[in-house]
Amino acid sequence: MKLYLLRHCERGHGENQDTLTELGKGQAEKMVSYLGTLKIDKIICAETNRAKETINPFLVKSGFKNVEFTSLVNEQEMGELTGKLNSEYEKAREEAGLSKDEFKSKRGENYFDLIERARLFLEKLKKEKLEDILVVTHAGFIRSIAILLLNLKREELNFNSASITSIELDEKFNILNYKLNSMSHLR
Repeated sequence: MKLYLLRHCERGHGENQDTLTELGKGQAEKMVSYLGTLKIDKIICAETNRAKETINPFLVKSGFKNVEFTSLVNEQEMGELTGKLNSEYEKAREEAGLSKDEFKSKRGENYFDLIERARLFLEKLKKEKLEDILVVTHAGFIRSIAILLLNLKREELNFNSASITSIELDEKFNILNYKLNSMSHLR
């Protein structure tokens, strides 16, 4: 199985964090031809607007139909802190007296919750009988998958907007090869 993890294209901030910027919309258009060269059997897309806006130009132009939209591959849920400044997050975390890994706001997730959701996703993938899957998702989710599959340290993992990370796995989910944070499809 070849797993392609596409981070959504450039997004806005604050109230606009779940929509693509003009640059992001251009990135989504630019990657249509590249995605058409892949032999994708299924697309799994986060339920966020920015993920949907990223893949929509490809879906429209290609007519690809095997798409699953699921919150399973969404970014870490920030609950009541969604769209807030990092300083507001830090203040709430400090008031709670918890580490970044442990802290979660009301209706939110912490790092451990995100890792567990990524584990559940990988278990679901093991049941898929497909060769090539494209996942349109978020940096935190891609990072969680890389930590679980590749045993890499979180601090080493940064993913640019519109980047593609590819991981090839054998039938037992052993790593055959991988490439992190590729941007070559946007050239």
